[in-house]
Amino acid sequence: MRDALWPKPRLLTYIRSGLLLQPADSSTDARRPMRGRVRAAACLLAAMVSVFIALRPVAASDNTLTPSRLGTPMWSPRRVPALLADAAGVVKLDGSLDRTLKGVTTCLVAGDGASTLLARSPDQPLAPASNQKLLVAAAVLARLGPEYHFETKVVAREQARNGVARDLWLVGSGDPVLTTPEYRQFLETQPLTRGRPTTSLDDLAKEMQRAGIREIRGRIHGDDSRYTRRRAIATWKPVYLTDHEVGPIGALTVNEGWQTWTPRSASADPSILAASELARLAAVRGITIADGVSDSAIAPGKVETVAVVRSPSLGDIVAAMLRESSNLTAEMLVRELGRRDGDGGTDAGLAAVTQELRSLGLPTEGMKLTDGSGLDVSNRATCGRILVVHRHRLIRHRIGHRHRRVGGRGYGCVHGRVQITEAPP
Repeated sequence: MRDALWPKPRLLTYIRSGLLLQPADSSTDARRPMRGRVRAAACLLAAMVSVFIALRPVAASDNTLTPSRLGTPMWSPRRVPALLADAAGVVKLDGSLDRTLKGVTTCLVAGDGASTLLARSPDQPLAPASNQKLLVAAAVLARLGPEYHFETKVVAREQARNGVARDLWLVGSGDPVLTTPEYRQFLETQPLTRGRPTTSLDDLAKEMQRAGIREIRGRIHGDDSRYTRRRAIATWKPVYLTDHEVGPIGALTVNEGWQTWTPRSASADPSILAASELARLAAVRGITIADGVSDSAIAPGKVETVAVVRSPSLGDIVAAMLRESSNLTAEMLVRELGRRDGDGGTDAGLAAVTQELRSLGLPTEGMKLTDGSGLDVSNRATCGRILVVHRHRLIRHRIGHRHRRVGGRGYGCVHGRVQITEAPP
């Protein structure tokens, strides 16, 4: 079975992962030449991941898992030329990167499993960009567990009578993948988001219909009080919002906060958008709503649950976040951690990220966290620290196999500041 999955001769990759960080505190114009050189270095590192390999012939197999006997002993002198060639390859890569990165302030680490083959300023704090999401991923998986599910609910002061309900509240739980059927269909047309795990807002409308509700004599209110209602990070560059790199942050968000997505336009209040979309989907199912949708409003203290929908597992959501480099998901997960330890704000969430990383035994020296997505240029981390997180079991064992489906893509690149590449196994 194993030989059926691996071609002969087998390709053994020696450089398994690499990390390249570039400072982000210079002006945009000044960074353009630097970005080109850093991209060239990232491409060189990625190419070497693919090309710097050793061919190892394997013995014929009977398709069993019984290991074949080596034709040449592991420590035979006959193997010395191959080992010297591997070492020479590392030296060659070292020289190529030196020439490419000459005069560029950056850090770089390339490793094979737990071993580090190359390192350039691995302890220098620089802007991690999208690699910041690795820190958030490890922290949220450690705190909540990969089998955690978000639950978005429709609640009322009392159950419906004779098919008639009064005011309803759509209560957000921080689910970052809540979608309408139309947005779900759009995601499936995009190569990067095809197959993304999502939560169906329409399932809530179905549950309302199954509960026998035919009429709402009142309004549907959106309740996003679980998190603070600041829709962006104060220190973000305005272009992140005008270029729609991230939608508005909130505990009740549907379709990533986009009112339209071709082209993108952001909702001023994602909770109102979510309530409006639920009202539309309910109307399609024959439920009439007397007074439409209200502004955001907190649900009463004592309520009855009318309908509930659960998200995919947190492990699947985090895997999609890393694969797509989803900025909004990262910011919402940080606020969920902030809800556990504080007011549901970003500052409390980032403090929780640092605390969780320390509890995992992961180093946090040299780290400065300003947001969860890595968009903010004041974030700081080191190549060495991020690579340690990348190698942690929560990343490698829980979700690592999902990344290998996009072998070599890495974890995204924001403005050319960061590139992680990982060879397919």
